[in-house]
Amino acid sequence: MSRSFSSFSILCLLAITSTANAHGEHDMNHLHRRQLPPYPSGPAYDVPPLESIVPLPADYSANSLPVPTTFAPGSTPTALPGAPPLPAATININAYPPTDEIPPVDSPEVKQWISQIDWSTIPAIPPTYSKVCGDPQNAAAVAAAGANGTCWWTCSLCTRDVDITTCANKGEYGHGYDDGPGLYSPKLTAFLESKGLKATFFIVGSRV
Repeated sequence: MSRSFSSFSILCLLAITSTANAHGEHDMNHLHRRQLPPYPSGPAYDVPPLESIVPLPADYSANSLPVPTTFAPGSTPTALPGAPPLPAATININAYPPTDEIPPVDSPEVKQWISQIDWSTIPAIPPTYSKVCGDPQNAAAVAAAGANGTCWWTCSLCTRDVDITTCANKGEYGHGYDDGPGLYSPKLTAFLESKGLKATFFIVGSRV
């Protein structure tokens, strides 16, 4: 009697487990297939017509937007309760390096940063002279741009096994947005957020 009851109990437990698993799979499929809310509308979300999206001038003048309000230094923001007063610092443009030029490396700040770098881990690769691969000054860099050298993709399309160049798994998709931030950047981030998508924001260049 005890043996029969144990066998019956095991069969019941197996049946319950199978039902629970099937129900769990149904829930997962339901969650996976659930549609996102419709894309919102309004000035912050409307995508402009394709023909109106044109290259920006080099000085980004088309992206210059008027400042709606200018708050005085030292004033206390009223839109955020408990916010501290704004700093009263005066920006001296002359204290910053010139735009689009290699900054000096002899300032105390730069010397401190350099002292904290483990130079033994950095390859001894000379800097290139320009973006043009055919520039005579880049001849040595181009000659060493292959897989056995510096693997300089710009002038050799070289890649290595550690580089992510394709989406290897089904359902993966890679895309990049360059350049920015710009006039349409808020709409882009709003669109990605509405679709539940995440992106990595890289900041590089002379303006950083």
